[in-house]
Amino acid sequence: MYFKPKIFLSSTFSLLEARSEIKEFFESLGAEVILYEKDLTPSINPATYRQDIKNSDFIIFIFDEKYGTKTNTGKSGTHEEWDIIRDTKIPKHVYLKNIEKLESEQQEFIREDVQSKNISYFYYDNVDELISQIKKMTFTLARDVAIYKLFDLKIEESTIKKLAHNFDYNLALQLIQEMDLLLNLQKMGEVDFIYTMILNERLSGRFEYFDNSNSSMFIDNEMNNQFAKVLKAWNNFDNEHGNLAEANSDRKVIIWAEKGFKCFSHVLKLKNPLENEDRLRDLLKSFLRNFKKFENYVFKKKINFDKQDCNYLPF
Repeated sequence: MYFKPKIFLSSTFSLLEARSEIKEFFESLGAEVILYEKDLTPSINPATYRQDIKNSDFIIFIFDEKYGTKTNTGKSGTHEEWDIIRDTKIPKHVYLKNIEKLESEQQEFIREDVQSKNISYFYYDNVDELISQIKKMTFTLARDVAIYKLFDLKIEESTIKKLAHNFDYNLALQLIQEMDLLLNLQKMGEVDFIYTMILNERLSGRFEYFDNSNSSMFIDNEMNNQFAKVLKAWNNFDNEHGNLAEANSDRKVIIWAEKGFKCFSHVLKLKNPLENEDRLRDLLKSFLRNFKKFENYVFKKKINFDKQDCNYLPF
């Protein structure tokens, strides 16, 4: 059965253009976007409105400098919407405009109801950055909706834990297997990570995907923290490698050949090799060290999970 997630979008009417573009984006992905217009607030038709919000699978709040028009409750429509979902378990993302001067009531609302409640939020400077940030968080949004629906279906907590564990493990294992392949090639003397593009060619696309998702690719928070360190070390190496190395004309080297398949990598030369090779090797060691810590955490977590439940789902 096809599942069409309901996303409730809450903002003041001053963000009309951004609201329309966000609505169009999520609808293109197959979601249903609930978006009330200027003259419809929770106080107009409270029963229907509250039910629409509470039936949502995910809520996006966008705040700028304006508080919004007050209803007969003495609060803005956005503030009323916040009150409705404040104590629910519906997942939500909150976006705050990075601006010093807010309307006094908006400043008080954000300070008292958002920032003081240990609720995570994202800053944006302008509409383009807001939309870009929301698009980058699409994977995280989908993950949160999936977890929320599992709880909503009253699935046993142990089953949810197994599903979450399997998701994280499978995702991490793909990266670990890729690194194992590359490290084995290095050990056999087939490749040098400094003088070829093999690491960049095999890993950059994968890591860029994770990086653009704010490193929130895993359900386990500590796994995200460990991988954030990997990404930071990788970016340090990758950036310097790009600055200090250059293509050695059009030379390529065959890294391996098997069953008719050949893998090539560009050969590089260093600018000022005596000065730059040691720096690159130190950055490479830092990346590999952080990746090894990440790998150790993944396998340790798997072992501990298996000990707790011998009937875990197959990977």
